[in-house]
Amino acid sequence: MPDNETIIDLDNALKRALGDGAFLNMLFDEFQRMLPEFMIRIDQAIAGKEMVLLSKEAHQLKGSAANLGANEIAGAALRLERLAKNGSYTEAASVLDDLTLAISRFDAQLARIEWSRLIDG
Repeated sequence: MPDNETIIDLDNALKRALGDGAFLNMLFDEFQRMLPEFMIRIDQAIAGKEMVLLSKEAHQLKGSAANLGANEIAGAALRLERLAKNGSYTEAASVLDDLTLAISRFDAQLARIEWSRLIDG
C-alpha cells in the first residue's frame, strides 16, 4: 500500500495553494466532485475503444490530480494516457481498476485531513 505522501502530497498541495488551507480545501472538494464524471468518461472511452478520447480524459485527470498533489491518481491516469496513445485498450481495464483503487485511497486520506488545523494555522 502506498504511503500517505504518495496518495496526497499535502505539503506540496498547500504550497501550490499559496499556504491557503481554505482555498486548498475548496480545490479538493471541486476535484472530488469532478472525479465521478472523469471516471464515467474514461470507462466509456475504454468500453468503446475510443483511444483518442481516453488519452484526452486521462491527460486532463492527470493534470488536475498532479496540480493537487494527488500523486497516485496522477500516476494511474498517466499509465492510462500512455496506453491510449499506444492503442492498448486491452490493458486499460486493469489500469482503470488501479485508478479506482487510487481514488478510494485518495478519498480515505482526504477524509483524515484536519482542515481546521490547516485553515486556522
